[in-house]
Amino acid sequence: MGIYFAIIIGLLVYSDFLPYVTDNNESFSAFFHARNILQFGLSSTAGLTDEASSGAPAAHPYIYTHGGNFPRIPVLVLMLLGVNTIEQQITILALLVGGVSVYLCYKFFSRIGGELFAFLAVAVLSTDYLLFTQWQVNTFRVWHGFFFFASLLCVQTLTERNRRSMGAVLFLNSIGLFYFEIVFGAFVALFSVIYAAVLHRRQPGLAVWTAVVIALGGLVALGTLLGQSFAHLGIERALEDIRLTFLARNFDAAGGGAESAATRLQFFMKNHIVYWDSAFQPSGFLAIDSLRTALYEGVVRVFTPFLILVMAIVSLPGLLKASALGMGGVLRRRVDAGDGGGRTPQPGNTPARRLLLGILFAVVAGWYVLVRWRLFDPVQISSWQGSIYHPFSGIVLQLLLAGSLLLGLLLMTGQDSEVPGAVNHHILGVTRYILAGSAALVITNAAFPGYVWNGYLFRYAPLPVFTVDVWLALALYILLVLAFQSRRDARRGLGGLHRSGDMQRATINRYRVRQAALSFASIALFGAILVYWINLQVSYFAKLPSTSILFMKQLSGPEFRAASFVSDNYTLPIAYFTGQWAYQDQVIPENAVVVTNDGPRLKISGKFIWFADRETNASYLRPQYYLCRVQSDLNSASRLASLPAGGRLENCSNQPLVRAARVSPAQSERVLVASDPTPFDMWAIVKLDPRIPLLPKDLD
Repeated sequence: MGIYFAIIIGLLVYSDFLPYVTDNNESFSAFFHARNILQFGLSSTAGLTDEASSGAPAAHPYIYTHGGNFPRIPVLVLMLLGVNTIEQQITILALLVGGVSVYLCYKFFSRIGGELFAFLAVAVLSTDYLLFTQWQVNTFRVWHGFFFFASLLCVQTLTERNRRSMGAVLFLNSIGLFYFEIVFGAFVALFSVIYAAVLHRRQPGLAVWTAVVIALGGLVALGTLLGQSFAHLGIERALEDIRLTFLARNFDAAGGGAESAATRLQFFMKNHIVYWDSAFQPSGFLAIDSLRTALYEGVVRVFTPFLILVMAIVSLPGLLKASALGMGGVLRRRVDAGDGGGRTPQPGNTPARRLLLGILFAVVAGWYVLVRWRLFDPVQISSWQGSIYHPFSGIVLQLLLAGSLLLGLLLMTGQDSEVPGAVNHHILGVTRYILAGSAALVITNAAFPGYVWNGYLFRYAPLPVFTVDVWLALALYILLVLAFQSRRDARRGLGGLHRSGDMQRATINRYRVRQAALSFASIALFGAILVYWINLQVSYFAKLPSTSILFMKQLSGPEFRAASFVSDNYTLPIAYFTGQWAYQDQVIPENAVVVTNDGPRLKISGKFIWFADRETNASYLRPQYYLCRVQSDLNSASRLASLPAGGRLENCSNQPLVRAARVSPAQSERVLVASDPTPFDMWAIVKLDPRIPLLPKDLD
C-alpha cells in the first residue's frame, strides 16, 4: 500500500494533479457525462450517456449506447458533494478506489501464493507505469482493478458454507462490471469462471454456482442497458445499432466495404449516436498473425522481448514441476496434512527423469531464442531495445540471457527436494491463475477482436496486464525463494552429511559449491531483472511524460476562454478548459482548401461533430481555433530516444495546416499562435481564417 500511494501521490504532484501519459481522455469523459446528467437530467436519454460537450441545451443529447459507463455515477456523486474539478476527482478516486483495488489484489494473491508473492505482485503492478499505473489516475479505468480483484477474491473465498453471502457480493459486482464496460466484463467473467472451474474442480457445484451468479449479474446490467436503448431509440433502431456496431468494430470483412461504411456512418449520425472507427488489420482479427501482432504491440513490446524470454526461462521449471505435482495429487495430501512448509515427496525422481526434463527445457528455450526473430519484427525489436534501454549493452543482455538459461537448466535437472512443499503449492496456485487468464484473453479476443485491439491492446489499457505482471512477479518469487532456500539447504545438508559420514569430503565440497553458486546466481539474476525493470519504467516515465496536456491550462486564459475549437485528437480536455464546444476531425490537418460556388472552403470529415443541433447550427463550421495534439505512444518514445543531442521531433510542425499557418501568407488570416517549445513537438494552436468556413465531406 505504501508503494502504491507513494507512486500515485508522486505522479499526481509531478503532473500538477492532471496526469496524462498516453490517454486520460476518459477522466474528462466521465466529467462531462456526469455534468450533463446534472444539467439536463436523465429523461432525455433514458439514462444513457450524453457525450456532447456543449453547454447549449439544443446540442443535447448525443448518446453513447455501447456501454453503461458506470464510472460517470461515482463522478456524479462527487459533483453532488462539491468536488467539481477533474483534478480533485482524479486524486480522490485514484487514492480511494485504487487503494481498495491494491488491497483486494494483495488479499487475493496472499491466498494463492503467500504473502511474499502477494507483495511482489502488488509491487510489480504498482510500478508498471505504462500498463497499470497511468490508468490508476484515470477516473474511468481505475475501476478495472477493483472489479477484477473483487470478482476473483469472491471466487477464491467461495465455499459451500458461505456461497449465499459471497454469491450476493459476486452478483452485485457483476452488475457493476457489465454496466461498466461490456468487453472487460466478458473478460473478467470468463477469467472468474475458468478459474473457479480449476480451483473448485473437486466441487463442481461451486464452479457452476459461480458461472450462474456472474451470468445473472451480467444479464441484469445488459438488460438495463438494452432497455435504455429501446426506450430512447425504439426497438428497431436499437437492434440495428447493436448489429452494426458489433460487425463494424469486430469484423471488418462483414462490413461490406466503403459503401456499407458510409451507410453505417449515416445511421449513427442520423440518430445522434457516438461511433468510433476501428483500426482494422488486413489479415483479419481472428487470424493468428493479427493476434500475434496485437500481443506484440500491447504486451511484448512494452515488456520487451528480452524480459519476456528471461521470465519464461526462470518460471518454466517451477511451473512444470508444480503442475506435475498438482496433477499427481501429492501436494494436496501434504498441504492438507498440515505439512505445507515441509519437503514435498516426489517418487520417481531418477537421474534419467531429470536428464529428460533438462533436455526438454533446453529444446523449448533454445527454440524460442532461435525463432523469436520470426515471431516479431527484428528491425522493431533491435531499434526498440537500442533506444529505450541503452544502459544495458548487448553483451550484458547476452550474459543475462545465458545465465538465466543455465539457471533454468540447473533447476530442471536438480534435486526436487530443494523446493519446499508450500512453495510448490504457491507456484501451482499462481500457475492456475496465469493459465485461466491466458485462456480468458484468447476467448475474449475471439469474441470481440476489434474491441480488444482498439480498446485495450492498441492503447496499453488494463487487460493482459493482470496476467503478464503476475508472471513477472512469479519469476522474481522463484528466484528469491531459490536463493534463500539454496543457502539454507547448503548449511543444513552439510551438517547432516558430516554427521552421517555417508559421503566423502570432496562430495561435500562439491555440494557446498553448487548450492552457493545456485544462491548467488539467483540473487544476481533477481537483481539484474529488478534493475532492468526499474530502468525500463524510468525510460517510459522520461519519454512518455505524464505532463503532456498541462499546456492546455493556457486555454482557460482570456485569449482562449469561451473559444471554439476543432482538433485532430480528443477534444473533451479542450472543452473542459475553454468552457466552449469542441470537436475532433482527422481531415482538417491536411489543409485541403477547395473552391465552391460560395467561395473557398476548408475540407473536413465532419463525422465527429457530436452535437444534436449539428444540422442547424452553422457555427460548428466556423470554429475559431485548430489544436494539433499528438498522442504519446511507444513509437513517439522510440523516436524521441533516437534523437541526437539538440534534435527535435517533427510532429505537429509537419502538418500541412500548421505549416501553412507558420508561413502565414498574406491571403490568409491563419496564424500559429502557440506551439510546443520542447523537442517533443506534440502540440500547436492555429487561429483559423474566419473567412473560410469548413466543408464537411462526410455529411453529404
